[in-house]
Amino acid sequence: MFRSVLRIREDLVVPLTVHEDFPEAAKTARAMISKGDLLDSVAFADRMAWSKQALSKALASHRVFFVEFEGTRYFPAFYADPNQERRHLEAVTKIMGDLPGSSKLQFFLNPRGSLSKLTPLQAVQRGMLTQVKNAAAGFAEA
Repeated sequence: MFRSVLRIREDLVVPLTVHEDFPEAAKTARAMISKGDLLDSVAFADRMAWSKQALSKALASHRVFFVEFEGTRYFPAFYADPNQERRHLEAVTKIMGDLPGSSKLQFFLNPRGSLSKLTPLQAVQRGMLTQVKNAAAGFAEA
């Protein structure tokens, strides 16, 4: 049964890719890339001061994630934001495990009722790490 739930979840998650049926997703992705909210792997590793190996290890351990757009992997710039506590963001990301990157990005950027209508990024900045971790666990189980 658990595998069935995972398959259904995978089918329901729309990847952040260009597709004629999802023009808004493509528009959003392009805007995020042009604003620097999503970084390609070279720019991301550079901002993080990581080698390719360090980036690979972070991906393998689910501490960071990427979304694929037009055949390129893009990473959220919020991990490199000096106003964010990166280890807290990594801990939250790790809780969401194998969820697709597009789902994780959606989690971080959208307000949650359980977080007093703050986004998880805002809530982490305000010291609500435990609540964000709980929200991430619930999101991953849904």
